[in-house]
Amino acid sequence: MNIAIIIGVSEYRENIQDLPGSKNDIIAFHSLMQKTEKYDDILILNDKQSSGEIKTEISHFFEKYKGENINEFLFYFTGHGDFANEEFYYILPDFDFNKRQQTSLQNSELDNLIKSINPKLVSKIVDACHSGVNYIKNINIIDTYIKSTANKFNNCYFLFSSLNNQSSFQNKDYSFFTLSLLNAIKNSGETEVRYKDIIDYISDEFSQFPEQTPFFITQADFTENFCKKNSKLNTFLKTIPKTFPSESKNEIKQSEFNSLEELIKADSKKNVSYEQINKLLVYIKENIDKFKLNSKLKNIYSYDIKYLKHIPKNTSYHKIGEFVRQNPNYFAGVETEIESYEDVIKPSPFDIFTGSGKPYTITKTREVVCGYTLNIDYEFNQVIIDINGNYPNLKSFNCNIAFITTDREIRLYYFITDYRKLDWDRREINKRYQWNVKEFLIINREEIKDFILSINDDMNKRILNYVDEKFKFKK
Repeated sequence: MNIAIIIGVSEYRENIQDLPGSKNDIIAFHSLMQKTEKYDDILILNDKQSSGEIKTEISHFFEKYKGENINEFLFYFTGHGDFANEEFYYILPDFDFNKRQQTSLQNSELDNLIKSINPKLVSKIVDACHSGVNYIKNINIIDTYIKSTANKFNNCYFLFSSLNNQSSFQNKDYSFFTLSLLNAIKNSGETEVRYKDIIDYISDEFSQFPEQTPFFITQADFTENFCKKNSKLNTFLKTIPKTFPSESKNEIKQSEFNSLEELIKADSKKNVSYEQINKLLVYIKENIDKFKLNSKLKNIYSYDIKYLKHIPKNTSYHKIGEFVRQNPNYFAGVETEIESYEDVIKPSPFDIFTGSGKPYTITKTREVVCGYTLNIDYEFNQVIIDINGNYPNLKSFNCNIAFITTDREIRLYYFITDYRKLDWDRREINKRYQWNVKEFLIINREEIKDFILSINDDMNKRILNYVDEKFKFKK
């Protein structure tokens, strides 16, 4: 018997950025599992339920299968994750920082429930964004924790969407990690798709996307199949888009040209001048200036748009810096800083510091990426949009738009988050946000325009969800 629990949280009640891609993640992953015809029972849970309801249903599900012969148990989660007090938390829809234990699912709690049914194989697929988690000096702490949990099971595959010091990226349609997993199955040439095949595909695909590095823990012999493809599954997989569709940037067919020089000449039209990139930025600015508030919001909120000629300090800019470091073809630089961290040393019995042979902790330093710079004097360097509540009982919001370029591509980043009041005069942005990223050829102005205008739609949706949830006004 094979059973599974899948949880998808795309909308959160308070202080946490919604994850629109997670809504489609859970729908697609549920469809995938149904069409494999592998699972005897699938419990699907979503953001329409409270944390108490979700945990009760999970508990009842495990209780139902105690004493049964369970061949495989699979757990899938898409949403926000957090790590604190040596525990990983799956963040549920009504999560409250002051009620962390009550309003999240603890990984240790899940593991104990899994052990109660003693499955022969345990699979965890976790597409969780860790953005907003306080920076952890020991970057291996979560990875080490997850590895230690694998020891509780005889055979297991753990697939996590990103390292602990990274965000897991998504667009408005899907999370990239879940989409990559679906494409791993779609593009497999074999009828029987092993977990190892999926791991290899995802690893190769994300090797070109350094902002996010999935990690995997395996305690099995790599012969276990994730699924066996059939006609229903193949029909479903045809609907799955590419993980990184921007990779096929107006590809030129070589067969259309009679010589190498003709091909090079045609391809060179994708390169632009300094004047052209600044004209594009003016075009982007013109479209941002067209941003409008939804009719329900226009009297209760107001815009304040700033086009910055500098890059402000922000702890999350290291994500862009990491990409620049691994892709030096971009006209940008990397900012670094020296930080201290704790390292555990396992000495010999004759270690001169302790004399006891026991592990001890020392403080070390290292250079880390903390941000990025732009090498060119552009029309502007960043855009900051404040959406301010016109009444003191309304939460205000912030949107940050950043970019880096080559002489062919522009890579656009943005996030939307809310402000937290510190007192009557001061506020700070809620750091639990997620970067959205997409790359375009600079010559594809209309595609870029559509992306920019979609940010306006995203902002309106985010604020409308907040207002509707807070006031529940029905007229």
